[in-house]
Amino acid sequence: MIKQVHIYAPVHVFKILLRDYDYRDKLYLGKHYHIISPTNYQRCKKWMEPQEGSRRITIEGLDMNPFKAYAIIRSIDKQFREKMNTYVLGQVNAGRAARTAVLEFLELYDILEEEIKLDSAYKDWRRFMATNKKRSRIPLWV
Repeated sequence: MIKQVHIYAPVHVFKILLRDYDYRDKLYLGKHYHIISPTNYQRCKKWMEPQEGSRRITIEGLDMNPFKAYAIIRSIDKQFREKMNTYVLGQVNAGRAARTAVLEFLELYDILEEEIKLDSAYKDWRRFMATNKKRSRIPLWV
């Protein structure tokens, strides 16, 4: 049975849906999707009510429930961060400043300073680089 769920997502998630998924009034998931519902129900319930700086998103799909909708929103949030980090990494490898690249990426998605602070996005980039450097190290005993 097709069900609709309304969830409140961060503005950057809403804007990636607008730009990359052509979101208009609802996000429709067809037959073939598999979502593992999260186990932290308190976190999920928080997004069922309006939060400061959030937008209402309607998700429609077979047997959709708030927990699956939350998992989708978290997945899109993760995708946004991966896109930003990949974009900035490419710009840094081309010789550009990381902070400038982060600002350009936010402008690309029409994200304002009030919605995501430039410093927060830049710190996210620095955490990504710190994690990336740890992964690329080769142990001496190999």
